[in-house]
Amino acid sequence: MSSHTIPNDFPTSANVPTKLSREGQKALRDHYSFVRAQRKHYGVPFEEDKFSGHGTALMKAALNAGKCDQVPSHIMELQEQMHAEWLSKCTPEQLSSNPDWLMQNQSRPGKIVETASTIPGLHHTKAFGSKNQVIFLGWNKAAVEQAANEYPHQEQLQLQEEDRREKEREKRHADYLKSRQQHSDTTPVGTYIVECDEIERNWPDLTDDLELSISHTDTPGVFRGDFDFGVLEGIMIICSEKLALDKYCAQNDDDDEFQERDYLDEDESEEETDAADAVQATFKAGAKRNAPASKQTQSAKRSKESQSPPRNYLVKLRCRETGEGMIFSEPHGGSITFDRSSLPLRER
Repeated sequence: MSSHTIPNDFPTSANVPTKLSREGQKALRDHYSFVRAQRKHYGVPFEEDKFSGHGTALMKAALNAGKCDQVPSHIMELQEQMHAEWLSKCTPEQLSSNPDWLMQNQSRPGKIVETASTIPGLHHTKAFGSKNQVIFLGWNKAAVEQAANEYPHQEQLQLQEEDRREKEREKRHADYLKSRQQHSDTTPVGTYIVECDEIERNWPDLTDDLELSISHTDTPGVFRGDFDFGVLEGIMIICSEKLALDKYCAQNDDDDEFQERDYLDEDESEEETDAADAVQATFKAGAKRNAPASKQTQSAKRSKESQSPPRNYLVKLRCRETGEGMIFSEPHGGSITFDRSSLPLRER
């Protein structure tokens, strides 16, 4: 499970689970300075005399303290500068794998037009919307001109739809917060609309209403989350107590994958942590939560249970890719932090 990152409703970045996969172990063996480089990249200082082995303990401490949630602004500015310099040196062949790179360079659109003009029969025309500039290319002159003429209107419709969708989400969230003032149940149960930088950037067609629906299980204090993040879908088991989570998962999983190995300590052998990389999600600020009316009435037992809801929950999840259907059969551990006032999520 941006960016991606997710205070309003979600934190602005996500932390990776503090355990190592086989790939992670190999990366550390092959790149001895990896941890030093990562801490420098995130602006996290450390004392050299506290660095031992590959530095895994220091890296985990930084992750758990939230020091790697966001890259410092000066590093991001340097990255953008270096990316622009790299784009300026790329050939058209190198840039062809990602058309967006062409438009990121101010001089490239002109060069596209210039090059297209030298190709017999290839027509081109620019179109300007209120937000973007685009270039249409094609062998059919009438089709190219029609697409360019229609673009400003199409872009305006798209922007209006995005604005309508955002306002609808804000209203649903406001209605939910209003309903919470009338009910004492403040468990994490409800339906969350998720916004994810990583998914929006790489799979823009799959970002409509990504959802996480949390419900009660038969075990008090243990919750089930069903999520559909467009490219990933699956379930997560949520509980504030590690032992209760392990017990519930062990009872409901025949192959005992939901066992202690997801919570290995630093002093345990890294060679034994052979679980696959955990599925990560980066959420951006502004994700909304809307609790269905059917979940607002709870039993007396559950109301008593939720009078002082824990802020931090542990999770174990399994999922699959919706495109190729690849199944991540091994469970992955992490945590979710809820704001007590409105129970927004921070996933890590």
